[in-house]
Amino acid sequence: RECRFCDSTFRDLRRLRQSSGDTIIIKNDFPFGPYFHYIVFPRQPIHAWEAVEETHLSGMNDAIHRLLSDMFDEKHKTVMGAAGVRIGFNSSIRHLVLGRRTRSSAGASIAHVHKQVWGMPSGSVNLADHLRDLCLAHENHGQDYLAKYLEALNQASLIVWSDENVVLYVPFGQIALHEMQIMLKRPMRTFLDLNSEELHSIAKAEYVVSRLYGRLDIN
Repeated sequence: RECRFCDSTFRDLRRLRQSSGDTIIIKNDFPFGPYFHYIVFPRQPIHAWEAVEETHLSGMNDAIHRLLSDMFDEKHKTVMGAAGVRIGFNSSIRHLVLGRRTRSSAGASIAHVHKQVWGMPSGSVNLADHLRDLCLAHENHGQDYLAKYLEALNQASLIVWSDENVVLYVPFGQIALHEMQIMLKRPMRTFLDLNSEELHSIAKAEYVVSRLYGRLDIN
């Protein structure tokens, strides 16, 4: 009853036009960073990862793609001037301050399953930038870094699930307990380069993760 994301009045005052019938997008009342900060969540009252369905994950991915596509500046190749875009689940957001004034609408303080999308300044810590540098360095020597990495994962039996578009795997260098990662099979630069099939494949992989974490009693 106290969930803000279930409150229709709260949602309707903030929802963006990129929202759909089943997925809501709102601006964060207390944005992180100078560019933009949005929260995307299912309209249904989903308050634990064990209750999430593939359709909820797919809806959030589609809505985020639609939002970023509408915001993309083709001339300057940027989204509202940000050097990069970060997308995270609520469980991965640890830097938002919780207090009396922020608890009601800062996403990390709400149990309702959601994703957050925000713009990053140049020079910020972004693992994707390091991965890109690795790929370019290997490319200069005629090697496909991600293809080699995928081959090594396969040989080590670290692939958990895959389809024609994505691979879900346990990385060699985990930076968190029980970490899993998703790799796209088709080379691309950004989230905006994904097609609808790839967006849905990511949702399938995320759904597999939610079920595996449920088995491990991780919410």
